[in-house]
Amino acid sequence: MHLDTVGGNVHNLNSVLADLQSMTGLKPFIRFELTLPHGPVRVALVQCADVSLEFFEHADGARPANLAYVHRVVLELPDREPAECVLEPGLSVAVRPGSRRRVAEVELYSGRVQEDITVLQNCCGAEPGDDAGSVRFGGVVLRFRPLDVSGGIPDSGAIDPGLRLPGWHRLMLAGEPVLAAAPRLASHLDVLLPPFLVMPGLREAMFTMPSGLVLQITEQQLWKMLPVFLAHKVIGALRDRPVRLKDRPL
Repeated sequence: MHLDTVGGNVHNLNSVLADLQSMTGLKPFIRFELTLPHGPVRVALVQCADVSLEFFEHADGARPANLAYVHRVVLELPDREPAECVLEPGLSVAVRPGSRRRVAEVELYSGRVQEDITVLQNCCGAEPGDDAGSVRFGGVVLRFRPLDVSGGIPDSGAIDPGLRLPGWHRLMLAGEPVLAAAPRLASHLDVLLPPFLVMPGLREAMFTMPSGLVLQITEQQLWKMLPVFLAHKVIGALRDRPVRLKDRPL
């Protein structure tokens, strides 16, 4: 499997996107609203080579204490000076010069570093990184830092009960059919959301890693997805509203 997306909840989507574009020049390539039981949630995806950054305007209050989270994403961009920007408290993006555009590193804080690493290596095909606290998916290094969880790790599902957007930050992996990978992951991890269909051609499932970080798997068939998304876009334009998507169980 490979890293497809790094995602997380934010308080102010427009502010995050503006700060990211100002520092990196990257703009969202898709924006839509995810229809949940309590109402629509605004979502934006920013593409950096073959990895996306996905932001959900779905944060209420502070990140739950002791829950694993993405602290920093390091991008390599040609012709850019080193820089770093705090998008929201605890979440930053750094830029360093590189020969090509790519996501180089993701730094995470975890209260179960070795357990998280074991899951990613044994169940998801991650390779060892350059130290004991890191793993690699292709050219992307995930660096885990220890988080004090003496007060216990909260249940990711309880953060958003019944609203189908659990957790705070998530890693999304791709490369296997969802219906094939889900049973293997379910034998090692708690299932947050069993396999579901976002639209024709887009299947996903969500699990909880030992640290509380959400691990999401995705299966994308663009030739099926694009016509459906374009139809939603036309409907949204006719009704003067953003594209709205709603998942359903498989």
